[in-house]
Amino acid sequence: MISSKKLLLFCIVVLSAAADERDECMKEHNITMKEMSDSIMGDISEKVLCFMKCAFERKGAIDINRRINMEKMDEIMDQWAHLSDKGKSFAVPCLQEYTIVRTCSDVKPLHLCLEDAREFQLNTKCHVNNPSHWRKMKGYGR
Repeated sequence: MISSKKLLLFCIVVLSAAADERDECMKEHNITMKEMSDSIMGDISEKVLCFMKCAFERKGAIDINRRINMEKMDEIMDQWAHLSDKGKSFAVPCLQEYTIVRTCSDVKPLHLCLEDAREFQLNTKCHVNNPSHWRKMKGYGR
């Protein structure tokens, strides 16, 4: 899926400014750039989700209490050139549905929120039409 590729690229690009942090997350989760590239061709692997969780934690988007820091998440989204204000307006309420991130799997709904925001801004089919239905439908984040 094209938006999955762009989201992963987004994570890599955002972290490239802080290569040490990126490298630490890659080493911590024993993942290579090739594995990340291979993962985006299909479902996002657990290793990639763990890398993303690490990246969000290092960027402060997931705080020490495992809560999503929406100010930091906004900053990250602002750095993502592929997400317009329209997409961001979809992503924010969706992301706010998920307040706790305990495991790598808990990052998947965040990924899907951002993926759906990208699809929403392009007026294409979304996984969920109403962000308020995410928690109930996916069972993540709490």
